[in-house]
Amino acid sequence: MTARTTVITVLFALGLTHVAAASDPPPMKIVPAPASQIEITNATLVPGTVSSECVSFVNHAPQAAKRVVFVFTKLDANGVAFGRDVFDRRGSFDPNGTVEGMRSGRDMFSRSKVANCHDTDMNRRTPDTIRVEITTVELADGTVWQAPLMPTATPSPVPSPTDAPAPEPASSP
Repeated sequence: MTARTTVITVLFALGLTHVAAASDPPPMKIVPAPASQIEITNATLVPGTVSSECVSFVNHAPQAAKRVVFVFTKLDANGVAFGRDVFDRRGSFDPNGTVEGMRSGRDMFSRSKVANCHDTDMNRRTPDTIRVEITTVELADGTVWQAPLMPTATPSPVPSPTDAPAPEPASSP
């Protein structure tokens, strides 16, 4: 009897007739940044004992890029951010060259693809979506592109009971 058969036999003996498969990783939402001259062509979460967020991209600049900073923002079902990972990828990325990241666990033996991934902690809370965007690109000549800062939302003040208008006096007959 093999180890797999033994495990299945034990599960059935315990009354466990359904073994759940690992769930699919959350989808990646790629945020385009044409002004950066870097195009994200694929982003993947490769689940495992240690999960990896991976990215593939093309440098459309007329010269090599030497640094690209990606931000992976974890979002809940309502689109609210609850986690953020920064991946600062450095190297020499040729013009019109494709830089491939891992797309599945099968790619983990490809050193060049693993270099385009970083580890992330998915144990606390699993996101419904992961947003991927570029925040910084540095070209070989030293030119730096920075993503424009997004304005932070300021909540509207909630009126206090003292700010509420006074009730109209009751009219007498």
